[in-house]
Amino acid sequence: MKVEGSLMKYAASGVFWSLVQVWVNRIFALGLWAVLARLLDPTAFGIAATGTLLLQVTPTLAELGFGRSIMQRKALQDSDINLPFFFSLGICLLVTLVVSLNADWISSQLHAEDAALYISLVIATLLLNVPSLFQEAVYKRNMQFKFLAIRTFYANVIGGVLAVIAALLGAGVWSFLVQAYVTCIINTFLIWRRPLWTPGLSLHTQSFREMLRFGYPLSLQTLNAFVGTRLIDFIIIGKFGLAAYGIYAIGSRLYTVLMRMLQGALGDVSLSALSRISDDRDRLVSVYRKTMMMGGYGTSTIFVLLASISPETCHVLFGSRWDGVDDIATLLMLMGAVNCVQYLNGPFQASRGNSHLMLVTGLSKTGISILALLLVPSDSIIELTIIFVLAQVAATPISFFFVTRELKMGMWAAYRLLLPPALINAACFAMVWFARPEVALLGLPVILQGVLLALLFAVLFFVLLVLVDRKKALKGVRMLRTALRSI
Repeated sequence: MKVEGSLMKYAASGVFWSLVQVWVNRIFALGLWAVLARLLDPTAFGIAATGTLLLQVTPTLAELGFGRSIMQRKALQDSDINLPFFFSLGICLLVTLVVSLNADWISSQLHAEDAALYISLVIATLLLNVPSLFQEAVYKRNMQFKFLAIRTFYANVIGGVLAVIAALLGAGVWSFLVQAYVTCIINTFLIWRRPLWTPGLSLHTQSFREMLRFGYPLSLQTLNAFVGTRLIDFIIIGKFGLAAYGIYAIGSRLYTVLMRMLQGALGDVSLSALSRISDDRDRLVSVYRKTMMMGGYGTSTIFVLLASISPETCHVLFGSRWDGVDDIATLLMLMGAVNCVQYLNGPFQASRGNSHLMLVTGLSKTGISILALLLVPSDSIIELTIIFVLAQVAATPISFFFVTRELKMGMWAAYRLLLPPALINAACFAMVWFARPEVALLGLPVILQGVLLALLFAVLFFVLLVLVDRKKALKGVRMLRTALRSI
């Protein structure tokens, strides 16, 4: 019990500071997008979003999952990190060189002929980001998320403010580069100023192979997830053009920000914490049940709430000239309510060293999405988004099959935990949707309409929660209090 209590304390503190780190980063990024959405036309915004696509996938190609190997490996010597570090640095230089030399071809394939210089400058940030990922992994392994959060806060405040100033001065698309470079430089300086590990020349091929064997399936899964979730972006660019993609990029921004908040905050902490009890299946099952319950009643509810008020949220953030972004945001947020719970399965598989199962799950999900997007006809970005959402949700049972089999508990046991919150959230979403016309008649500003609808959602949620499962409601309150006291 003492070990479990200590683990819960470290995990709760880690989650809190990891949330601070990720949320600050994403909130400033969202704020920059909100400012630029009022200053740029859809085509210019589409060009900026293509650079963002590259930044999402290229670090994965260079880092090869070594960061998560560092967090998961039970017996780790400082010298074990050296060879993975230098190997990833070489891959980083190669990727930067290849993309820079082919920037003209990439921009032409994306129908963004004027974006070649932008792409070359964006990809160069890898030279700062990838080496720092190894230092970050060591910090995360040691559960020192507080320093990472403070570091990210300083970097993003300065980078975000300078980027917004640049946007207001007319820099437009280049404001993204201001934020990227300022943030990278500050982050790199701060983390290498206080290193927990420094590179050396002692190279161990045995540990390198073991870490690569664990990390590369996770890296491939990240790359696979990028293809599965971002194929729709490339189809929109090719089929409907950059202007349409700019609209989709704005509409999908809230979903993307929230999912990255969840992944960045819970993924690293979960893997670091769960790896310490990976040999105790009973404890893993107990933690898994609690995680599913908190996911269903917590993170999933946040996505459904934001889906229900997405028309008001998009209007306040991005203005009234982006027609259709609220429909896209609603669809993707509802998908996020499912994906955020499914995502929680991953750390439980990875903690037991079965990273290949995550890859199989991801490949299956990507395959279903690719088939649906390529074979089902669509005449608009809304129709294409609906097809994408249905395909993603249809693949959800695969993840639960593998994790419940690994934990030796039936799939129905997991679904039974998630069914009550799913029904409650569905009822709250429907209530807000039907109440919207009545609230609009009050003549309130859009932001107040959104606040009122959110309050209606929250009140109905807690009423239904107490009526359907009062025991879980009280248990959830106690767990929240315990977590807050542990921070």
